[in-house]
Amino acid sequence: MNKRFTVLTLILAVIFIYTALPAAFLVAAQPTPVDLLTKLNGDAVTREEFCVVLFKLFAEEENDGSAELPFKDIDLIKSENLTYIKVLYEKGILKGSADSDGNPCMFPNDKITKQEIFTLFGRILDKTSENTLPFADEADIPDYAYNYVAWFAENNFIEASSEEKFNPKEGMTFDELLELTEMVYEFYRLANSEIAVQTLFGTGTRGLVDAGVLKARFTQPYGITCDENGNVFVFDTYNNALRKIDVKKNMISTIAGQFVNLDDNDFSQGYYLDGELKGALLNRPVSGVFNSKGELIFADSENNAVRIIRKNNRMYTYAGTTQGYLNGARDEAKFNCPMAIAIDKNDNVYVADSLNNCIRKINPDGKTTTIAGVPEKEGCADGAADKALFRSPSGIAVTADGKVIYVSDTGNHRIVKIEAGKVTTVAGITELDKDGDPIGGYKAGTVKEAAFNLPMGLTLADGILIVADSGNNMIRAITPSGNVVKVAGNSEPGDLNGHPWEAMLNQPMGVYYNNGTLYIADTVNNKIKTMKFKVDLYQ
Repeated sequence: MNKRFTVLTLILAVIFIYTALPAAFLVAAQPTPVDLLTKLNGDAVTREEFCVVLFKLFAEEENDGSAELPFKDIDLIKSENLTYIKVLYEKGILKGSADSDGNPCMFPNDKITKQEIFTLFGRILDKTSENTLPFADEADIPDYAYNYVAWFAENNFIEASSEEKFNPKEGMTFDELLELTEMVYEFYRLANSEIAVQTLFGTGTRGLVDAGVLKARFTQPYGITCDENGNVFVFDTYNNALRKIDVKKNMISTIAGQFVNLDDNDFSQGYYLDGELKGALLNRPVSGVFNSKGELIFADSENNAVRIIRKNNRMYTYAGTTQGYLNGARDEAKFNCPMAIAIDKNDNVYVADSLNNCIRKINPDGKTTTIAGVPEKEGCADGAADKALFRSPSGIAVTADGKVIYVSDTGNHRIVKIEAGKVTTVAGITELDKDGDPIGGYKAGTVKEAAFNLPMGLTLADGILIVADSGNNMIRAITPSGNVVKVAGNSEPGDLNGHPWEAMLNQPMGVYYNNGTLYIADTVNNKIKTMKFKVDLYQ
């Protein structure tokens, strides 16, 4: 079997709903979960302490609280905390419990339990689920908490114990509570920043249809870019076409590529022809950029070429001849399935030459050189750029000055950078199976802990590196502080818009950031999606 087909098949194979929150909880306060929880001494957190944390994280402003607290044990609450408790009670977040005689109490000094924690957080987010919980002790969860716990469980906030239990009456360790509170806080901030995932274009049914938003169709688009006017260009990979979304007319048109016939897999058959755009032919275009002259340069993966659309509306081969590996002039260089390109401010083009396992550079004069990787040798190794090893690199981004190049080392499930002649791993753990092949996975956390699954497209947003983690059906971000965090998607494949953490994607291959908007090539859903990307949320 053709190796190129095998790798592309592998990559492909893995390949405006808004819920309002309570009115008094629309703007998060300045303190962070770390600020508040680390002020506690690390012992079991009490109900009163937790309520104070809730107020300071989620309440809009302090007020006197017009209602009197009905709790019999109100005298046990610290006077400086009464205002916080009153506001939470008035807003229905805190409801109290009954003592043995049926009197309402708060029991402020008792340790807060898991069922209570998830109930209070659920009321803050206004989230419940009617689904049945998978825990062996689900019958022990009280009715008041059950639907809240169910929502957190199905959205991956909760993991069962080794005995597959929830243990509702247990407390949490300090580290567990801090991690959960940080996750809820991030979810809450995203919900209140008006950044819901939305479909820009695409019905979901594959096809090549130029039309408005309700009828336009794609077939597994891999990449996106924007021109200086904000028009969106889509690399409609399995239609062998380049598409343009005119943002003023809200219409899509095909600017290059056309259907000729079907291949053996019932996709559009690819061909190779330069010339007038109307007649130009492509073979799996995947990624592109605009240079300083406004010319579109793109990777035409199955034609083993980098091509360009110049201002005269004609297509030319920018670099590449036949499949293989060779540096040199435009008409000498050879590539093997280039999967992604990026550009710096000086119009140097950087190519993730996937099946050569190399990173290449094309200067403005058209000369191709290799800047990292050992030609035609796969592996996983950092170090000097000419000795470093990659495995099917398929995503690339570069800083404007060209000094730092980020690469999705897709087959190794990691993100690396090339800087000052050295390759180092930025994030991602490469583990091997019994046959020595890398295994993808999912884990959030620091860059040293995080795991990816076939990361593909990359884009930079003011120092934040955004990753299309295709095998995990997610968009993730690597923050300047050294953490890998979720941007959109919930790991399960699907097609659902809304809150970024509840939205569902299906093997997204491409991402592009432009002036506060993040564009997503939701590949297997045959759609282009967008969301507002608030940089300050990821600093």
